Amino acid sequence: GRSIMKGEFTNNPNLDEFTNTFLNFVSKRKQLPRIDNNVGKEDFIYYWKKARERISSSLSGRHFGHYKAAAKSNMLSEIHASFLHVAVNSGTHLERWSKGLTVMLEKEEVNIKVNKLRAILLMEAYFNFLNKLFFGSRPMKQCETENRLPQELYGSRKNLSAIQVAVNRRMIIDNIKLKRKGGAIAGVDAAQCYDRIVHSLAILLCQREGS
Repeated sequence: GRSIMKGEFTNNPNLDEFTNTFLNFVSKRKQLPRIDNNVGKEDFIYYWKKARERISSSLSGRHFGHYKAAAKSNMLSEIHASFLHVAVNSGTHLERWSKGLTVMLEKEEVNIKVNKLRAILLMEAYFNFLNKLFFGSRPMKQCETENRLPQELYGSRKNLSAIQVAVNRRMIIDNIKLKRKGGAIAGVDAAQCYDRIVHSLAILLCQREGS
């Protein structure tokens, strides 16, 4: 890991070709500045005021509504933010943060076949807030500023939507027809892609992006 972060990684004969290629890519990728690791009451208030209270969360019973109510008070928001700031900067965590509830949702109404269900993990609301702040909001803003995201990436980005993907796809097909050229459209979205992410590799790339 250290050689990768220093940009000094060399092919490891014990790894396959594709893993070596990926690690070489990460090692040579420009290191972005570390994102701000402070958690202030403004962060707490901004997130929880927008959060939907009906969202299910937390085996502990701490509901989104508890935090939305706290976000209406500067004093309570300061207390919550201070606790989270200490947790982030000291590496400590609550025991309940390490537990989650997996829920199977229907993709298609009344179809309960296992391969047609969507599995989601309900984490502690508090912990989920930190994940979104340090792996979602701040790194994504920095990556946008530094032009680190490919043009074809639409997921989790502002002012881009799945509808635009469909429109672009249709326009490309129409353009091919008008110019009477050969062409093909390939669907390369990996099945269950979020569930198949290798965390050890993902965290190396996140560190390159400043997380």
